[in-house]
Amino acid sequence: MNLGSNLIQRFFYLTPETIHNRVTAALLNHILRGQIFAQQLADLDEKIICIHVSDLDKTLLYQIKNKSIHPLKNTKTEIPRKGYHVKISSNLQDLFLLVTRQEDADRLFFQKRLTMEGETETGLYLRNLIEGADYSWNTHFQSTLDPVLSKPADYIFKRLNVDVILRKIFSQGCLFHP
Repeated sequence: MNLGSNLIQRFFYLTPETIHNRVTAALLNHILRGQIFAQQLADLDEKIICIHVSDLDKTLLYQIKNKSIHPLKNTKTEIPRKGYHVKISSNLQDLFLLVTRQEDADRLFFQKRLTMEGETETGLYLRNLIEGADYSWNTHFQSTLDPVLSKPADYIFKRLNVDVILRKIFSQGCLFHP
């Protein structure tokens, strides 16, 4: 078995749901640092986004506040109490392909690999935000690293084609399936 073959699945199976929400929200907020499109989260302020990972039967619940993603603690009590504005359901690999823009939301939807329910306007805005995101590792490094380190980090990242390698690893699904 490949060492990292089911790393993400193990994380979801071995940790409580509140940890999933907190860790994934922290990871998403970190990834969004320095990105121009992250400012557009302001238009989703106070919206509750529910993500159901169908193959793991796990539900993640977030609220957007002040251009940041905040985890809601317990989906079993929070969903009935607060509801959600948008619910996105798909398997883990397709969700990752969607977020990394390796797969189009419409294509996943029409192939019945992705479902969205809730407020149409919020769902379309979120979809357009994901599809229109132009991620810049350089601006991310500048916003998260000391200025002395950000340029060398960007240079090394580009020189080693790390983004290409990561996309290949995830598109082949080797982190999702045993």
